[in-house]
Amino acid sequence: MEGLPLVCYSTGTINSLLAKLTKLKNHSNPTEEFSDLTENFKKAVRSLKEDFCDKLGVPTVCMKQVRELVFEIEDWIDQKLETDMLDPSDTKEIQYFMTEIREAHERFTWYGDLFKEVLTEPGLDVVAPSKITINPRLPIEEKSCRGILDGPRHKIVKHLTEDKEEMRKVVSIVGMEGLGKTTLAKEIYSELQLHRQFECQAFVSAGRRPAMREILNDILCQVKPWSAKLRSYEKAKDVEEIITELQEYFGTKSLLPAVGLKDQKFRREERQEARDGFIAVVRCADARSSIRYFIIVDGIWSMRAWKVINCALPNNLGSRVLITTCIMDVGKSCSIYRNDLIYEMEALSKKNSEILFLRSIGRRGERVSDFEEVCGNMLLDMCDGMPLAIIVAANLLARKSEEITELKMLGKSIISSMKQYPPTKGMTKILHMSFADLSLPLRSCFLYLGLIPQDYTIKKDRLIRLWGAEGFIPRTNRECLWATGERFFNELISRRLIQPVFDYTDDQAFGCTIHGVIFDFIRSMSREENFATRAAELCFGPFPCDTIRRLSLDSSNEDEVVTFSARTPHLSRMRSLIFFEDVNDEEEMHVPLSIRASVDILWGFKLLQVLDLEDRKGLEDHHLAGIGELVLLRYLGLAGTGIRGLPEEIGELEQLETLDLRRNWYFGTTLPASIFKLQKLKHLLLFLLDVDVKRIRVMHELEEANSFADGSNSLRMMAQLLRESECLRILDVRLGASPVTSLMYFFREVVKSKLHSLSLNCENFDDKEVSLLVDSWAEVTAPPENTFDPPRVELVLLDLPLGRVPPNMGSLSSLTHLHIQLEQAKAEDFHVLGP
Repeated sequence: MEGLPLVCYSTGTINSLLAKLTKLKNHSNPTEEFSDLTENFKKAVRSLKEDFCDKLGVPTVCMKQVRELVFEIEDWIDQKLETDMLDPSDTKEIQYFMTEIREAHERFTWYGDLFKEVLTEPGLDVVAPSKITINPRLPIEEKSCRGILDGPRHKIVKHLTEDKEEMRKVVSIVGMEGLGKTTLAKEIYSELQLHRQFECQAFVSAGRRPAMREILNDILCQVKPWSAKLRSYEKAKDVEEIITELQEYFGTKSLLPAVGLKDQKFRREERQEARDGFIAVVRCADARSSIRYFIIVDGIWSMRAWKVINCALPNNLGSRVLITTCIMDVGKSCSIYRNDLIYEMEALSKKNSEILFLRSIGRRGERVSDFEEVCGNMLLDMCDGMPLAIIVAANLLARKSEEITELKMLGKSIISSMKQYPPTKGMTKILHMSFADLSLPLRSCFLYLGLIPQDYTIKKDRLIRLWGAEGFIPRTNRECLWATGERFFNELISRRLIQPVFDYTDDQAFGCTIHGVIFDFIRSMSREENFATRAAELCFGPFPCDTIRRLSLDSSNEDEVVTFSARTPHLSRMRSLIFFEDVNDEEEMHVPLSIRASVDILWGFKLLQVLDLEDRKGLEDHHLAGIGELVLLRYLGLAGTGIRGLPEEIGELEQLETLDLRRNWYFGTTLPASIFKLQKLKHLLLFLLDVDVKRIRVMHELEEANSFADGSNSLRMMAQLLRESECLRILDVRLGASPVTSLMYFFREVVKSKLHSLSLNCENFDDKEVSLLVDSWAEVTAPPENTFDPPRVELVLLDLPLGRVPPNMGSLSSLTHLHIQLEQAKAEDFHVLGP
């Protein structure tokens, strides 16, 4: 069904069900009675869409029952895929479903009479679709708060910068979620960068489930950026090793006692004396030759996390630490000395709230009377001086129109619809309105974020592929699935519903996190709609009555894994299973038997369509035996699992659309031959594999691929793939040395292609080979009817340091990202690259 998502949070899988029902054939010699029954059955299923899914005003409880019925019918059809036919033996099941559909209509009539004013989705018919085009290049920093937080910023900066000769100061910013603590911390960080008072700075986030090694390693990468490349090739260090390296860099001898930092339980009774002694020793250390540092740790939720971080931050002369937290006791445990400071955040004043609102809708300099005309005081009072609420509400209006007259009408319309929303706190009501303004596919994508652990950074590419595999992204001829998914991702950022995460080399977000207040809203909505479940919710209390269809679990949490293994009989209807784990814990570790056992039971979930085991510890090749039983599987994520090969039965997964094998360092050199039977594969993500490109060409629906091209033959095969493929949009090539003729042939096909993203990672190229590559590329121009100008073209030249930047590099107008390592950067190299 082109233009419609197969799966939607509100209507369930009705579009997917109708598509499958249409393909089902009748028995070759049916009786007249059976033919009538099957036709009536198909009409009854279509009536679910026409009478429920396509209408407003359907009571929520009634829609929920219809969704579950649709899931149940589709589960039955999915188990008939092998026969692909309705026959008389199905009479009993068909009659049962016909009865259920009839009863659903009767309940709707009853509920409709009882609750005539109840809408399935409050405000759905009130808020108009967005008229504002989304800029794919999103801003890195939030600008609208500038000047709003000047008072707190000046006070804290003054405290941090005065008395430069004093020992370390720790400032704690304390306040509830959504008050702007992180924004204030970023403003302070930027201002002190300009002061040049410190020799090194770092800004890191902790969160409710802090990964201590990740946090400490992030500090290390920021204070020693020049060594980050070398560390990427080294074995991952543990917490104690990183603390020692930080202490040595900051100029303090390694005074770390045996506090058992490897013990993630941190047994307080046994360790406290050692910690206290360590802090006392470090505060007395001679710091005259030490480095002045400024470190911000955003979002600390526990004293335990602070104590570990504090071990790495010695009491250096003139150094400063700033932390943000929602818990006053945590703030008091961080700022314990006389020269420290605890700053309590307050809500914005009415005047600053009005200024922030008008800035957020892009109307700087408007009179306050204009603000009151747009939305009155009611919307402002609802925000209660909370910056997050104000920004989300303002962006809701700003996306509708840039005309002040239209904004006035929209503001009044939204205010009049408030009575339809639950009588909740202002922030929650604002989020209800913003959620109602999302398109139906985008609502599904947004609620899906509830599967992610809190404070977890999920990568954009992983999230978009999961959205696609779940059926949330509409299939259209105008753009590929990836482009639509990226547009959805950017829209959620522009609405301030997710927070972009950037690395140090790109102006594009590579992932996202979710603010705690918004995460709580997502989880509440998801539970209400029975949309997605986290295993953490099953560990305590009664098992939910609703059927669990989508489940995620933290595989590093043994309680969750044990609960998952014990609840297997209750999860037989599960369609999606996603594992999350600390990606940085790559060191050898003992994997409990309970966690190993959880893998062995996976192949019993016959209805699984999404299985993401990315970075799953304890997975071995023999665990994949039986994977061919999951014939409905559309997504298989095995990145970073450490597997060394795939079984031949992988070819039995005929519905598979995504296969991710990246970051498996010990994977074999070849793929099983059966993998090339997967005609529906859209994303083939490999790692250090020399794949026969000629065989990949039979995968006609392939949208994303990466491969290794070494020599003229394989490069020409890659060019042929580009010429023949109608769907290929993302290509990542590890390029080996190749003749000029092959390079020219390849680039001619590149500029004629419809690629959305191209990445060339050159393997051990020296100066001569890089110059040949660049010259060949510069010689090729795109035909007038197909100007090659994709959003992202990346060239990676990091394996060997080069003597210079090739002279023709500046003429590659389509090149957007260049990663290059030089023996010594000279002025002429920068001139080549241009301004």
